[in-house]
Amino acid sequence: MTTLLAEFEGYIRRADSSPASDLVVYQQMALWLSREQLEEFLTELTSLISRLRQNAPQAGRDRYLFSPIIFPTERGPSTDIGPPA
Repeated sequence: MTTLLAEFEGYIRRADSSPASDLVVYQQMALWLSREQLEEFLTELTSLISRLRQNAPQAGRDRYLFSPIIFPTERGPSTDIGPPA
């Protein structure tokens, strides 16, 4: 987290930084996902990122820092039936 904050601070301090025109995005959202849905999401995200990471520097292409952090914040209701009461 410290590195991410330092990178962002470095960007903000640049004379040419313009969050709106640079399309700087911060999004935080909660998603209720099954294990299968999470695995599918991560597979698709990894596939997309893998394709984009092949891009080389060239005119009209800027380098963007992408830092997803995915972790459970709350467990859903148990699906275990358990022993009879």
